[in-house]
Amino acid sequence: MKGILPILKIAGIVFGLLILFGIIGALVSEVKVSKVEENISKKVELKPCDFYGCEKEGDRRCSSEGMFGNVEICKADEEKKCLIWVTSESCSKGCKNATCIEKLPPQACWYNGCNKTGERKCEFNSVYVCELDEDSWCLRWEYNESCSHGCENGKCLEKTCIDECSYAGQKGCSGNYTTLCGNWDADECLEWKVVDYCYYGCENGACKQVNVTKFIVTKVIDGDTFELNTGDRVRLILIDAPEINEKCYLEAKTRLQQLVLNKEVRLEKDVSETDKYGRLLRYVYVDSIFVNYQLVREGLAYAYPYPPDVKYQAQIEQAEELAREEATGCLWKVEQNVTSTPKQQTPENCIYISYFHYDASGDDRYNLNDEYVTFKNKCNVSFDMTSWKIKDEANHTYTFPTFTFNPLASFTLYTGSGTDTSDKLYWNSDSPIWNNDHDT
Repeated sequence: MKGILPILKIAGIVFGLLILFGIIGALVSEVKVSKVEENISKKVELKPCDFYGCEKEGDRRCSSEGMFGNVEICKADEEKKCLIWVTSESCSKGCKNATCIEKLPPQACWYNGCNKTGERKCEFNSVYVCELDEDSWCLRWEYNESCSHGCENGKCLEKTCIDECSYAGQKGCSGNYTTLCGNWDADECLEWKVVDYCYYGCENGACKQVNVTKFIVTKVIDGDTFELNTGDRVRLILIDAPEINEKCYLEAKTRLQQLVLNKEVRLEKDVSETDKYGRLLRYVYVDSIFVNYQLVREGLAYAYPYPPDVKYQAQIEQAEELAREEATGCLWKVEQNVTSTPKQQTPENCIYISYFHYDASGDDRYNLNDEYVTFKNKCNVSFDMTSWKIKDEANHTYTFPTFTFNPLASFTLYTGSGTDTSDKLYWNSDSPIWNNDHDT
């Protein structure tokens, strides 16, 4: 028992010391916590600096909104013991919403702005693309390309037509007309435009020149005949003007006087020298005017072929068609909605030989259908030709079968055999009909 007591005393002392150290440790911890809280309290209590001060540490702002601003942050000034704005990030494009603009998604520019990079639109036949303006860091419509053929949905349209010629200003020929290449209509393509009529034909984009004989006209007989200073009379070939006492006779004669009387004229021969009356058969020119053509084009004479003198037949017939369509001149003008018809529309006045191929290729006897004559009806009426006859100077006679000659139509009569149609008839002769010396 005596041995146990000392031990108990020692245990009690140790226990007492442990309790004492625990109390002291708790007091020390409490002091430390108190000091930390005191320091925190001191930090929270920092006030904004007098110059460039801020309210709350860690706040962010732009020094100025826009292209010249930088990002600033609110920090404690340890020396002055106050809060102050300091630059935390320099911005190359400016500052917005406390962030450098170059780090923000670009927005539409205030002028000519757009919303999405790469978008495309059309404006005045040009393509514009939405692009980033690096200086302003915003999206703006920028010109991309011009469209020669129009623009649609932000893309240039392809050419929808085909050029007729190679380049603007190119010269060419269309029959007896000179033509010029250019963009003459609403589309984007090049096309030919007729410029001038060439009386002697067109070659390499220019009118041909021919050698003709010059004379002075001393007297006009009628609308298609005049007299020269040599005493010779000239009959304008491929045309037929109204005769005396027929309507438009005076108008045609007066116009021919205006064109040639007392003027120097140029005469061009075709095949024949004279007609059966001894008159010179000629094409007539005064300066740049083709008189034969002009009288028909002005509606003062009819187109009237004179085989074998048919060099300009197509041009003269075209002149009559144009005059008729446009109701031009005395012959074709409209009076009270009725087309004037100065000559009675009879077969004699309406039907004529438009082409005569009297000399077949090779031996005529073995090529009969290459010998033929073509007739044309220039009037707007039809003729029943049944049982009519065609006879040449040698009394070869062809009798028409049942046949109607339609208005403004043509038909060809072949010497040989074949099946008749509306535009082809056959003589069914076993030998040539037409002599090669212009038999009629």
